[in-house]
Amino acid sequence: MKKKISVEDALIKGLKNARDYERGKKKLNTKARELPGPAPEFKKSEIKHIRQDLDMTQVEFAQTLNVSVQTVRSWEQGGRRPEQASNRLLQIIKQRPEVLKSLKTA
Repeated sequence: MKKKISVEDALIKGLKNARDYERGKKKLNTKARELPGPAPEFKKSEIKHIRQDLDMTQVEFAQTLNVSVQTVRSWEQGGRRPEQASNRLLQIIKQRPEVLKSLKTA
């Protein structure tokens, strides 16, 4: 089991590490990661095509996405646009529809 250290000791240790890094005595552990850019914004017709390609009604699509039927209708009619997280979810569904299909059977 790890020994708990006080806040003061943790701060001192952190400051010493920062000092050692600045003096070239210590290297930082870093990782380069490639992250996706922002999700694309989907047009109302694209959302409808995604749903139809899945052979789902608006009710089924809404329930599977955990949004209201009114939200799906509003997206498809152009009354509202999906938020950033919803755009990412739509992107995933468009690229990998099997993910959403696997949820239907779970």
